[in-house]
Amino acid sequence: MVDSAFPLGGPPPGGWPPVVLIYAGGDTPHPWSTAEIRAMPARYRWPCWVRSNPGQVSAVLDAAQFTAWLKIHGVPRGTSVILDLETAVNTGYVNAFNTALRAAGYKVAKYGSESAIWRNPRTDGGTYVAQPGSDVLTTQGDTVARQYGFAGGYDRSILLDQAGLPLWDTRAPAPPKPGPPPPPPADPLEKIMAVIPVVMPGTRDAGRSRIVHRVQGLLVAGGFLAALAAPRISAIDGMYGADTTAAVKAAQKAAGATVDGITGPQTWGVLITGARL
Repeated sequence: MVDSAFPLGGPPPGGWPPVVLIYAGGDTPHPWSTAEIRAMPARYRWPCWVRSNPGQVSAVLDAAQFTAWLKIHGVPRGTSVILDLETAVNTGYVNAFNTALRAAGYKVAKYGSESAIWRNPRTDGGTYVAQPGSDVLTTQGDTVARQYGFAGGYDRSILLDQAGLPLWDTRAPAPPKPGPPPPPPADPLEKIMAVIPVVMPGTRDAGRSRIVHRVQGLLVAGGFLAALAAPRISAIDGMYGADTTAAVKAAQKAAGATVDGITGPQTWGVLITGARL
């Protein structure tokens, strides 16, 4: 990560690192403008509030100003932010600032020199320690980042990855655009109607075919087909004769369907559901 009080005019040697520290306000010598922030090509930004004199100001007011800055700039809730204390130690200020930022949805990482930072209370986002030397992230306490070197016009730091230190990601994938709504589930009856055969007058059941029996059974259940003249002869005989044809026409007429005596998809629906069209 690159850390410079004033935005760099160009990339540092070796190119831009993935993270740049952004100064929002407090007693920093130069709060960055929106244009300066947008000009930074680094994908991740780490907003910083500087307060080297915490005993002389209100933590609540500082936290309110920083929260407003974060929201104005669209910094997502859950993002890590920095409280830069330099060499200051002030338990009351740090606790109040951390509590206020937590309520706003942000995680405060306290920053300061190695000689002083550990004397401040814990914050929700861990500790960012100024510890010159090797560019290896120490495991001391709740360290999340380490400022390890000065490169003439800026400092260099090493940080945990995004999973351990959620930074402001300016190139986060956009949510997928909503597509057309899924089609409504198919009506089971429509599926049945699509495969049910058309049964014509004169059809006779033979072998395993029982289709005429089914038509006649539905006609009887609906009250359209009664027993034949001879009391012992069943109306369900597997023969689509004149009586069955007349019964089908009666069912079609009652339902407001086309009256043709043929049991097709529309008539099957009438016989199965008993509904009018």
